[in-house]
Amino acid sequence: MEQNNTNEDSGQTKRNTRSIILILIAIVIVLAGGACGYWYFAKEMPYNIAIKNLENGDFSTARNTFTQLAPYKDSQNYIEKSYYEEASSSYDNGDYQTAIDILVQHSTTDEAKKLLEDAYCKKAEDLCNNKDFESAIDILENQVSSDTADKLLETVYYKQADDYFEKGQYIKAEEILKDNANTEDAKALLEKIQKNIRYEAAKDKLAEANNDLAIRATGLCTLSEDKTRLELYQGSEDPTITGIAMRLVFDKLNLPVSIMNDMLNVSTALFGGSGESTSGDYKVAWSYFDGVHLEISVLSIDEMK
Repeated sequence: MEQNNTNEDSGQTKRNTRSIILILIAIVIVLAGGACGYWYFAKEMPYNIAIKNLENGDFSTARNTFTQLAPYKDSQNYIEKSYYEEASSSYDNGDYQTAIDILVQHSTTDEAKKLLEDAYCKKAEDLCNNKDFESAIDILENQVSSDTADKLLETVYYKQADDYFEKGQYIKAEEILKDNANTEDAKALLEKIQKNIRYEAAKDKLAEANNDLAIRATGLCTLSEDKTRLELYQGSEDPTITGIAMRLVFDKLNLPVSIMNDMLNVSTALFGGSGESTSGDYKVAWSYFDGVHLEISVLSIDEMK
């Protein structure tokens, strides 16, 4: 009898042990499943969603998610990629300043550094087209260093000088190009500018002659508003152009003797003749009227302004 009871107790113990083992296995399975579920819903799923957001251009949302997930998988790399992609999108849309603002803080790769350089150049080009030349020059001289930037800088200098030229500010135009005329177009513009400077100087000399004549009272005179034409004339008591007045004009304009002789030709004066001659970068023209009035003009040549 005792033997049978012992056998029954042993069997019961084995059954209880198996039950406990099964329960423990079930608990392990449940815990593992929960861990896997947590891993998927807390890490993998938001990670994949963030990648989709990045691909769809929702850079800020994607970057925030990757920041929360880091260092999970490639989250840190995707953070940097989100900055680059956002800057690249801004660049493609012509918003170069936003691209610059992003990349100044986040250009850790060669690709990002190249995009930053391109953005600076495009920004400078836009500024130049809007005639903000100084800002464009500041960017190209101080923010970026490359062959592309150097060539663009030459273009900006040229356009700035040309803008001053069109406004008649020849001295400023010359100051810009005298040390920056590295292309054939720039050299041609510089030559044109310097011709105009000499032409303007000739007009100033004609004005000086007018002032000196008025002070000396050697003859009555009238200077045109644009300072290109001086009329000399005498009153009825002396209906001739005095040699003193004419020589003063010749000296001021530094005219060669040949032009002076042509202008003083008696027959030309008596018969109301006229003539012209080239002197340096401008022409000198003269006309007599009734043997009493002499009009002397300085005229531009070579299609100068």
